[in-house]
Amino acid sequence: MPKAAKNRFELIINGKTYQAVEGQPLTLDLTVSNPSVLIRLSDRKKIEAASLSFDYPRHLSFEYEKNTGLKTWTLTGNSLVVTLFEFEVQIPLNTLIGSMVEKFGKKNCTVTDFKKEFGHRSTDGKRLNVKLAGTNVIIDFYALASNDAKTRIISFQDTIKDTGNVSDEFNAGFQMISGSVVFL
Repeated sequence: MPKAAKNRFELIINGKTYQAVEGQPLTLDLTVSNPSVLIRLSDRKKIEAASLSFDYPRHLSFEYEKNTGLKTWTLTGNSLVVTLFEFEVQIPLNTLIGSMVEKFGKKNCTVTDFKKEFGHRSTDGKRLNVKLAGTNVIIDFYALASNDAKTRIISFQDTIKDTGNVSDEFNAGFQMISGSVVFL
């Protein structure tokens, strides 16, 4: 079973920042006289799962679940929920969204298509808007291309603010993840 991401640290020596990972040696090829050293916990962690890796905000909790034919990695914050799905077979994005629409009730849902950059790639996605008990939730889904028979989908869920906008946590989390994703 995958473990939660290890803490990352920033080691700042005479103004230059180095990245260190909990429990892993950090080798520096330098000689410094009278160094000024500052160590602080990084604001991000890194996950490697389902043929990709990315940084995510440190405050998000981590869960992993494995069922027959499906693995899910979930990162949960105050308003933001990021879920990475890995199906062992090809599953169209519409099938996953359709099952969620059934769960929430068709009258409570609308689905819209969009094209947005994710991981430095222009990606087709779908937004599921859900209105339940006076609360508006959006879930943005991105189908991730793969070179095998598996299906990988990542979703970003947020509770919409009274202003009609997504949360700051959603924007910051999406930017960090999208900007750091590496397809393995």
